[in-house]
Amino acid sequence: MTYQIDQMKLVFWKKMFVNDNTILYSLSHLIRDRFAAVASKYGTLSLAQSVSNIKQVVWISFITNIRF
Repeated sequence: MTYQIDQMKLVFWKKMFVNDNTILYSLSHLIRDRFAAVASKYGTLSLAQSVSNIKQVVWISFITNIRF
């Protein structure tokens, strides 16, 4: 569940960062450090990466951390 919540946060923040709305764009710059903190759990993610790439990195991290 944590992976899904982190993925939703990262995708939301990414979409805010590229939004045309001035207010959302400004807010996204204020929370850039939060994006970096959550993204650091999954390796080197940046706002320059696509949404599909962010989802893939989180999914791979989830798969590799499953304990059977």
